Amino acid sequence: MKFYYPMSKKTKSKKKKVSPKKEKPISIYDKEFKTLLTNLIGPEAVTVVDQLIKRKNVSEFTVAENLEMNINQFRSIIYKLDAYNLVSGTRKKDKKKGWYIYYWTFHPERLENLYWNIKLRKLKKLKERLAQESKTLFYVCPNKCIRVNLHEGMEMNFRCPECNSLLKEDIPNIKKFEKEIKELEEELKKAGKLQY
Repeated sequence: MKFYYPMSKKTKSKKKKVSPKKEKPISIYDKEFKTLLTNLIGPEAVTVVDQLIKRKNVSEFTVAENLEMNINQFRSIIYKLDAYNLVSGTRKKDKKKGWYIYYWTFHPERLENLYWNIKLRKLKKLKERLAQESKTLFYVCPNKCIRVNLHEGMEMNFRCPECNSLLKEDIPNIKKFEKEIKELEEELKKAGKLQY
């Protein structure tokens, strides 16, 4: 066990090492957060979170009333937030009416983890898609009705089932996937989230 003693005024202090700038943590007030919530759940999720920020154990009826929502609309949103582990709830029985009321707390500290996990999942999907695009031939309808692989195209006699047009070979945009993968990897490395 190491013991640390406070330095006296006469002792020279060592120069502090300047560490590289870390990516600032995602805040509940950031545009990225609001965009993330909107994409995952919908714009109503942002308004629900705004009601729960800096408060603990808020009654579901209070929030629904403040947002002029019915309780089922609120519950639909809050359950989605719960599925992403951004809120937690406790249940208490109303002594007068006899039914249960849920009290919700938003956990902003879990937000950054969710953000980076989504980025990591996106990177994995892009790599899988790149691998598939690289090794498979695809055919596309000139009217953009469908896009199928070689096997499916053969089963259809290379004819679109929607408009009966002859399918054309589709040249995958591999460079686009490689660029997206590189950008995501750089962002994740910079934040210290990418480990090989």
